[in-house]
Amino acid sequence: MLFSDCCGAEAGEMLDIEICPACKEHCEWVDDENENNHPTRAKLINLGWANGWPEGKLPPIANACQLAFMDGEPHNYYEQPQPHLGSCVHRVVCETCGYEYLYDSGD
Repeated sequence: MLFSDCCGAEAGEMLDIEICPACKEHCEWVDDENENNHPTRAKLINLGWANGWPEGKLPPIANACQLAFMDGEPHNYYEQPQPHLGSCVHRVVCETCGYEYLYDSGD
């Protein structure tokens, strides 16, 4: 199995595509998912599945990020559909704060 060097997405059968289906960046495909060679990206903290958080509360890093974003601080925050995981699954990323998580909006 091959993985994206910047976000760890599995290449699957998309090796003929140079743009990573998960992060929408040009990535190199590597044999080891822990081989993070992308020069502009730090490793993100994976907060897991939001659907499993106790009482649906955001972890402190994500809560602080959203409050700062709502106050107008610039953040590289985005959500991406993850159809390879399910039709309602989304990946949330803030590269500024350094975290990512998944949620299933159909849950």
